[in-house]
Amino acid sequence: MALYRIVIIYFFAAISAFSQPAAAQEAQDLFHSELIEASLGKDPDRVLELIQEHRLWVKPVVNQLITDYIHKTMTGGKASSVSIKDAARLISQTFEETYGEKSLSIATAYLNDWTLEQLGKKAQADRIYKIATEHRLNNQFEEAIREYQRAIGLYTDIGDVRGEGEVLGGLGYRYFVEGSDTCLSYYQNALEARMKADDRFLIGGTLNTIGLIYYYFFYDLDKSLEYFNRAADIREEIGHWAGLGTTLSIMGEVYKFNGELEHAIASFERSYLINQKADNPFRMAEAKLNLGSILINTGRYPEALDNLHVSLEISQEISDTVMLGDVYAQLAKAH
Repeated sequence: MALYRIVIIYFFAAISAFSQPAAAQEAQDLFHSELIEASLGKDPDRVLELIQEHRLWVKPVVNQLITDYIHKTMTGGKASSVSIKDAARLISQTFEETYGEKSLSIATAYLNDWTLEQLGKKAQADRIYKIATEHRLNNQFEEAIREYQRAIGLYTDIGDVRGEGEVLGGLGYRYFVEGSDTCLSYYQNALEARMKADDRFLIGGTLNTIGLIYYYFFYDLDKSLEYFNRAADIREEIGHWAGLGTTLSIMGEVYKFNGELEHAIASFERSYLINQKADNPFRMAEAKLNLGSILINTGRYPEALDNLHVSLEISQEISDTVMLGDVYAQLAKAH
């Protein structure tokens, strides 16, 4: 597989990790409603229980409560807005106490400091950011850039470092396949903002993308591996198994490209196990295929065949004919 194709596949695979199957979305929606109910009902034990079950699902709940609080406050519903803010604070404080991550506490602390005018700017910036993202997804890149610049101006004006990090990441995404220096600059600035906000989910994703930039644009394998390893550590810490599986897969590709086959084997072996945990059969089959290919090149044919047969079985189960073709080619080579 050409290097360009490898990196583009992994980059957009990382982005698509934000989407999920309908069943998983239904489970997350149920979690969302249960956590809001528990927090509004001032039930700290239930809030803690839910947060411990699904760390990665907590942020969208707090973001929704913040949006609801601003809307209620701006429209004169002060009495109900207080209970919403208290619910967001309960979740955020419990989250920080449980995981040591301050991102949600930082988000809710803004609500105590911002004036009514600043709350209005926050709401406006969030709307503009959403419009910009829609433009980007529809390949309307000039419109996206214009709206992103409007949004970041508002976020900067009110000191919302979380919002700044979101916009900078969106701008970096926009330039990924067009300009190495511009893309890297936006993502490095996004990383700085996201580290200030202590948003470990986004920090892991940003580190992973910067690793891809150094790999694809600059062919700096050492630098790319430095960022991939940092991304892997954070993604393991927060239990982002789908993201970790992707990081380990591309690390295996980098080691393979650099001729460090034993390191590549270790990365793909771990990738298989993590993707099994993430219930991602495609990545599992891919990891075993890569392992088989490398083991053939090192003359370890029985091991290669074992891994290729696992890849073959999974590929058949998920009806991935492209993967099957690659597996059969490697099986023929091994025999």
